[in-house]
Amino acid sequence: MRTALAFGLFLLSVPFLQGQTYYALQIDRKIRFEARDITAKYQPYLVMGVDQALEFQSTVARFLVKKRAVERDDSLSPKTKYQLLRRVSSLETSVMVDVLESYRWQEYMRVKPQIQPIPEPLGFRANDSLSKRARKKKSEVPDLPPAKVGAKKQITIYTSKGCDACDSIVSQLKAGNFIFRSVSLDENPEVKKQLGQFLSRSAQEMDSLSSPIISLGGRLYNRITTFDQMMEEMEKD
Repeated sequence: MRTALAFGLFLLSVPFLQGQTYYALQIDRKIRFEARDITAKYQPYLVMGVDQALEFQSTVARFLVKKRAVERDDSLSPKTKYQLLRRVSSLETSVMVDVLESYRWQEYMRVKPQIQPIPEPLGFRANDSLSKRARKKKSEVPDLPPAKVGAKKQITIYTSKGCDACDSIVSQLKAGNFIFRSVSLDENPEVKKQLGQFLSRSAQEMDSLSSPIISLGGRLYNRITTFDQMMEEMEKD
């Protein structure tokens, strides 16, 4: 009964725990440092800007307060603590949707089990009352591949056969692990026709492209021949 009451009181307190005043009182120096260290572990995978990293760190700190409240409650059984810690982690993940872009959030979801694992309680057995999904052992990933790099502007490369500059730029984007979209104009004649009309190019000119047509944040470029030129344009407002 005591455990069930404590569990219920915690769940009822979740909305209250979101108050900024509460967090200002509870986020001490140790939690701030721990949140900073956790954020640093995510950074190689998420590649966040300064402002976004600070918001990410603040969110981590808020949920560390909740996590500490559960861990320090001696009235809770190990199994109940485990259930609550999983709930806190799930809530944190859902809040991160508003902090991270979709592709960063997906990467965050992928690496979170390794960076912020939830240790199973001692004596944990498969026939405990936890759901099958909660009991499922997470696969171990000893070597995480490098994170995809989100560019400052969305990149779409329109390529054609026999275009060496197209192949070179696409290869360097792949080597840099950039997030981008590649469209073959030879396989998409309608797109090719529309681009030709937009750029005032004849069908013959569109059939003999020596450089890619590149969209950076929705703006088209048809004179870029190298990866470095594209990156220079990327940095312009």
